[in-house]
Amino acid sequence: MSTKLIILFEDDLNLRQSFTLILQRAGYHVFATDSIAKTISIIQSGDCHLIIADYDFPETINVLLPYSQRINHQIPIVILTDQSTSELVDRDKVKNVHHLKKLIAPERLLDCISTILEKKN
Repeated sequence: MSTKLIILFEDDLNLRQSFTLILQRAGYHVFATDSIAKTISIIQSGDCHLIIADYDFPETINVLLPYSQRINHQIPIVILTDQSTSELVDRDKVKNVHHLKKLIAPERLLDCISTILEKKN
């Protein structure tokens, strides 16, 4: 099995570093950034298997979600948020998008990612 590339688009440096470490220890290759241009570049390369993005980061809603859906709606996206995920699910009718609360246990994050990537294959 090849290593899966996950883009982590998060503006909080501490959270970005923590999630990167968790994902790398689980065997994923992680491209962690707060740059929308770098994120879009990786999406365009076609190498990305999953995107994890901060909902409260303005570029996520205004640029990343519309762009990724237009270019390749097959890439699953995990949205991290402080908001109620049930409200977001109702509001964001976007294909292949999953919502998780930001204060998520590492095991739950990894279970969610594993399940999403298994469904993709």
